[in-house]
Amino acid sequence: MSDQILAEKPAARPAILFYLLLVGVAAAAWCGVHLNSAGALLLAASLVLLAPLARAPQRSSVLVSLSMVLLGLALADWFTPFVFPPGPQTIFRTYASGYRSGVTEVGVLPSPGAYRSERHAADGTVIYDVTYTVGPDQLRVTPDNPAGPHRVNFFGCSFTYGEGLRDDETLPYYFSQAIRTAHVMNFGYHGRGANNALALLESNWDTTGDINFFLGAGFQVERGVCHPDWTVHSPRYELLPDGSLKRNGACGEPRGLSDRLLTSAYRYSNILAKVDNFLRSHISDDDVRLYLATLRRMASLSHARGQKFVVGYINDPNSQVGETSYPNNRIMKEIASFADDLIDMALPPDPRNNIGGDGHPSGYANQKRAAILAGHLAKYLP
Repeated sequence: MSDQILAEKPAARPAILFYLLLVGVAAAAWCGVHLNSAGALLLAASLVLLAPLARAPQRSSVLVSLSMVLLGLALADWFTPFVFPPGPQTIFRTYASGYRSGVTEVGVLPSPGAYRSERHAADGTVIYDVTYTVGPDQLRVTPDNPAGPHRVNFFGCSFTYGEGLRDDETLPYYFSQAIRTAHVMNFGYHGRGANNALALLESNWDTTGDINFFLGAGFQVERGVCHPDWTVHSPRYELLPDGSLKRNGACGEPRGLSDRLLTSAYRYSNILAKVDNFLRSHISDDDVRLYLATLRRMASLSHARGQKFVVGYINDPNSQVGETSYPNNRIMKEIASFADDLIDMALPPDPRNNIGGDGHPSGYANQKRAAILAGHLAKYLP
């Protein structure tokens, strides 16, 4: 009788270990799904491989090896945020409630009204505290805007919109003061690129006028390929082999099953998310070619409507395009081949050109650029 009891005890231990491993698998899988953790899912898979060995340890050492590999990957995924922590946020920007309206075919638009915008440094120092006035057309208001008889449409990003500046400090405002025969329309907005500008020209938006002016720069290239997270909802274009463009939804929208799977993988895995962030922090020659094709399409649409297409390009030597075979001078040469005028909008080094503690142009810089622009466009606006 005692021999039978002794024989049963060793057999009970593997059974208990087997069920404990199954409980571990269930717990890890639940955490992986509900916490979006690839590490927990890998741990569950590792325990699945170990579970059969609890009852038959002699089966295979291969399972143990595979289990340890998966466990190592799980640990690596968990520790990635500690090894590669996100950089500290040193500047904090806030917008008044209700400032951003819904998503449209041209991207996000501001809501009509007056909205306060503030930006502070990490120590609480105020960098700027201004009010943006948005008209019923959802475009930023330009005070003392001449009635015409000419009209100039300004396209671009926050540099055109006037990030951190009063309504009477933007580039369109100073241009309207320099040429009083021109009514200006400010189609700029935060985070926009050439893709947003093209979408505006292709939309039913009122873009009539004498001149379509686009303020461009190398840092906008990544926006056209949806690299930054904040480009979500912006229009997305693809460059086809024949050099033409095709509208393909919006940034942030998955394109097919493989894209959906990758999006899910980035959400679950810290390692894959870091790899994705690294890849999206760099641009390629194809990305620059898409940017140029977008501007070329804008020129074609403008010319078909009897409008001049003028590009002001900020020739910044520190731009990302320096890592491609398309440095700024090559980009500018390409633009000059299809634009009616190309203007180098780079300014001589001067601390007054930027908002203190911020990289956006100051009112002082906009005055200087407006004078340069007026000198070029005066011949089109008699």
